[in-house]
Amino acid sequence: MLRSYKICSLVLVLFFSLNISSAQNKRGIGLFPFENLSKEKKYEWISFGFDYLLSNKLSNIAAYYVPEKKIINKALADAGYGKRRIDGEMVYHVGKSAGINIGISGNYYTNGKTLNVNVSFINAFNGASIFSKEYKNSFSEMFFIADDIVKNIIDLSTVSLSQNEKNIINRQITNSVKAFEHFSNGYIENEKPSRQKEIVIGLFRNAIREDPNFWEASYNLGIAYYNDQDYNKALEQFDRIIAALPDFEKPYYGRALILYRRKDYVKAKSDFQKVIKYNPNDYKPYFYLGKISISLKQYKDANKYLHKAAEINPDYSKIYLEMGNIYFTQKKYRGGIPHYKKAVELDPADKESLQKLGECYYRTQVYYSAYSQFQKILESEPNDPAANFMLGITAYKQAVLSELIEAFLELFDVNIADESKKKKKLAGTRKERQEVHREMVSSFSRARKARKNFLEATFNLALTYHDMGKLDSAQTYYLKTIEIDPNLVKSHIKLAKVYDEQGQKQKGLAEYKKVISIDPSYFIAHPTLGPEHNYINIMDVTLRELDVNLKNNPDDLTSNQMMAKIYFAQGFYGKAANVYRKILKIRPNDSEAKKMLAKLEKR
Repeated sequence: MLRSYKICSLVLVLFFSLNISSAQNKRGIGLFPFENLSKEKKYEWISFGFDYLLSNKLSNIAAYYVPEKKIINKALADAGYGKRRIDGEMVYHVGKSAGINIGISGNYYTNGKTLNVNVSFINAFNGASIFSKEYKNSFSEMFFIADDIVKNIIDLSTVSLSQNEKNIINRQITNSVKAFEHFSNGYIENEKPSRQKEIVIGLFRNAIREDPNFWEASYNLGIAYYNDQDYNKALEQFDRIIAALPDFEKPYYGRALILYRRKDYVKAKSDFQKVIKYNPNDYKPYFYLGKISISLKQYKDANKYLHKAAEINPDYSKIYLEMGNIYFTQKKYRGGIPHYKKAVELDPADKESLQKLGECYYRTQVYYSAYSQFQKILESEPNDPAANFMLGITAYKQAVLSELIEAFLELFDVNIADESKKKKKLAGTRKERQEVHREMVSSFSRARKARKNFLEATFNLALTYHDMGKLDSAQTYYLKTIEIDPNLVKSHIKLAKVYDEQGQKQKGLAEYKKVISIDPSYFIAHPTLGPEHNYINIMDVTLRELDVNLKNNPDDLTSNQMMAKIYFAQGFYGKAANVYRKILKIRPNDSEAKKMLAKLEKR
C-alpha cells in the first residue's frame, strides 16, 4: 500500500510538472460535487461543506487555479451530469472546457456517527485516477478530512507556501459540525434565485449561536445584510469581527464594499488594501480597486489593478468589462472592443458587456457587429429599453452607411446607362429603406413601452416618422418629446418644420419663437427663416414684439426674461444685467436671474 502511494505520488508530481494550466501558468484544480450515497436529503449539505472547505483554502494558494463553481457546474451540465455519475470520462470532458489539470471528486455516506468519505484525484487530460483515499471518521472529524485532502494535494504537487498562505491553510473556521451544518444550509439558501432572507439570516445566526467564534458565519451574516442593503447591521458584523480577529481579511472586504457603495473611496481603498495585505491571492480587492480608480479617472492605476485581478482569476468576466470601461469612459471605443469581447466570451448572457460592446461597435461605425450585439440582448430580454433604442438607431446608421457606399461606387459605374436597370435598382433601394423604417419604428416603440418617458426613443420615433413622410405621426411624437422635456430645442425646431410642411405656418412660427425663449443663441448667427416664411428675420420679429409687450406692460416677467436671454446671446452683457436686475425687483427670489447676474458681474 505504501509503495502504491509513492508511485501515485511520483506520477502526480510528474503530471503537475508537465501539465500546467493555461490560466496564467497555475495548476488548475476542479472541485467536483461530492456524491451523497446515503440518499438521505438531510446530509446533502455535506457535499457543499466539502466544496466550501476545500475551495476556501485551495483558491487562496497562488500556485493553484480553482475555477468558480458556476464554471464547473456549466461544464458538468454540458457533459451530462445528472444523467450519469462523475467519473474519469466526465472529468476529462470538464477539464477541456474549464481549463483544469486535476479534478477532486468523491462520495460519502453515513453509518451512525461515522462519516465515510472516498476521495479521488483524477487526471483531467485522460480521465485516469492518480490518487485515492478512504476515510472512516466521526462526524466531528470532517474538518480533519478536508484538511488532509488539501495537505495531500499540496504535498503531491510539491507546492511551497508563503507565510500568508500557511496562515490561511492552518485557519480553522469552526470545530462545531452542528454550527457548520447551519452555516452550509444558510449559504445554500443564500445562493438560490428565490432565496428567503429570513431563513438565510436565521441559519447564520444559529451557526453563530452554536459557535460564537465562527467568524466565517458572522462574515456571511454581514454579507446577507449587505445584499439586503441593511448596511448598518452589516457594518456591525464586520466591525465586530475586525475587533476580535484583526488579521482576518474577509471583514475588511465586506466593510470596503459598503464604503465603495457610499462612494467613500479613500476609506474603501484602505480596506481593500488590507484584504490584499492578509491575502494577496484574492482577486476581488484588486477588481474593486480597479473600479474605484476608474471612478477617480486614475486609468493607469485601474489598468494595473485589473490586470492583477485577471492574473489571479482569469475567468471572472467582470474584470474584462471594467478593462473595457477604462477605454469607454475616455471615449477610446476601439480600445474597449477586445476587452468587452472577452467579457462576453466568458459570460455570453451578461447584458452590460453586450450593451457596451454594441455601443463601441456603433461608435466606431461597425454597424453590422453593433446590430448583432443588441439583437443578442433582445433574444433574452425582448423589452429591454436601451437595447431596443440602440437597435433602432443602429439600423438607421447601417442603412445610411450602405447608401453612402453605394452612391460612392456609382460614381465609377459607367455601365448603368440602361434606364430599366436604374428603375429596378431604385425600387430595391426604396424597399430596403421601408424595411429599415419599419424596424426603427418597432424598436423605438418597444423602447418607449418598456421605459416611461424615454426621451431619446420618443424623439427618434418622431424623426423616423418624419423621414417616412408620415407628418401626423411625426407631429404626435415631437409633441410627446416636448412633454417629456419642454426645453429640448431640436424638438421645437423639428416640430416647426413639420408644421411648415403641413402648411401650418403660424404654428411653425410659434415654435421658432419658443426656441428663442429657450435658447436665442440658435438664431443669432442665422436668424433668417426659409421661403415658406418669406425669409423673415425671426430675431427682429421677436424683438419688435417684445418691445410692444414691454411698452404696454413693463413688468411682464416672461417678456423681460426673454429679452435678457436675447441680450446675453447677442453679447450685450450690460443690457442683459440691467434686465436681470429689473426681474429681481419684480420677483426677488428668481433663481435664474440671480445666477445670471452673478455670472455677468464676474465679467
